[in-house]
Amino acid sequence: DFVFATGETPAGAAAAAAPAAAPGSSAKAPQKLLSPALADGINDRAEFGPDAREVTIIDIRGRRVFHGTANGGPLVWNGRESSGGLAPSGVYIAAIVDRDGRRFYQTFTLAK
Repeated sequence: DFVFATGETPAGAAAAAAPAAAPGSSAKAPQKLLSPALADGINDRAEFGPDAREVTIIDIRGRRVFHGTANGGPLVWNGRESSGGLAPSGVYIAAIVDRDGRRFYQTFTLAK
């Protein structure tokens, strides 16, 4: 058996039912798994959202691996350490500061 309701949707009900954007969603990167060593154009890098102003990548031991600031274009982490070498496979945490100064965190798994 099925029950169907028909008729008009009350004003504002559709907007209330729509999921709200997650905090920081316009600063976080959509990627969760990075495989930069493959260089196949799929998950080679994390591209942070337009609201990301500053990103610091930290490894699981708390060592700062990368730091970048937005300079008018997208803020990108290509899986490399600040020295230029490819970071080891593992779990990384991105500390993201958006243009309003709010701080968000995001995790990545990097697999060579």
